[in-house]
Amino acid sequence: RVFDLANLASERDPANLPRLLAALDDPSEPVRWWAAQGCTLLGQKASPAETALRQRLADPSSAVQIAAAEALGRQGQAEIALPVLEHWLQSTNQPAAALQAANVLDRFGETARPVLPAMRRVLANATSAQNQTGRTGEYPVRILERIISVLDGKVPPLVYPAPID
Repeated sequence: RVFDLANLASERDPANLPRLLAALDDPSEPVRWWAAQGCTLLGQKASPAETALRQRLADPSSAVQIAAAEALGRQGQAEIALPVLEHWLQSTNQPAAALQAANVLDRFGETARPVLPAMRRVLANATSAQNQTGRTGEYPVRILERIISVLDGKVPPLVYPAPID
C-alpha cells in the first residue's frame, strides 16, 4: 500500500487528489506521509485538501506533521506551516524531525524568513554541542548554515522542482 501510494503521489496528477485525501486519514503513518507528500507535489492544485492537511498538523507522527506543513506552505499557507516547522526544528529529543523540518525550511527559501531567528539559535546550540564533543560537519549544522546563508544573501538559493500549479 505504501509503495502504491508513493507511486501515485509521485505522478503529480491532480486526478489523484481524492485518493491522496482519503490516504491522509489512513491508520498507517507512511501512507499518511506519502499522502501529504503528494499534496506538496500538487501545490495549489491540492487546495481542496487544506482542511485534512490542517488536521494532520496534530498527527501523532512528527514526520506527518512536517509533511502536512510543507504541503500547506506550498499552498500559500506559510503562516500555518512555519510554526509547526519551527517547533520541530527546535526539537532536541527528535533529531530526525529537526532535520526534516530544516530540509523543508531550506526548500521554502525566502518563505522561511520568519523562522530565521530560531534557525540561528538552533545552529548556535548545535555548533556549541559540536565544539564540546569534537564532532564536526554534522548534516543539521550544514543545512542550517546553508539556509541562513541564503536568507542572509551570501549564497544563491537552490532551485527545487516547482509543484504543479
